[in-house]
Amino acid sequence: MTRRTKTWIIAGAVLLVYIVAALVVGRVLGLTGRDAWVLRGGLTVLGIVSAALILWFFRDRTPAGPQTPEAGSPPKSTSSSPRRARN
Repeated sequence: MTRRTKTWIIAGAVLLVYIVAALVVGRVLGLTGRDAWVLRGGLTVLGIVSAALILWFFRDRTPAGPQTPEAGSPPKSTSSSPRRARN
């Protein structure tokens, strides 16, 4: 299992924990109707934000390689003196 797969699994588990917590807390507090939906929605949004932060924090930070072979090659001109504008 790659690191990227593990990161996605962890983010999904965090989101699932927030959703389950929203359901459990709503029942424990005895919320019904609009109040229960506000709590569920709020905790679900927090779960989505938490999962996104986990994915962002553990993202792959390796720089991308050159797109073409020419991108990584040194310039063809070996002259180190810049051209100067003449008046």
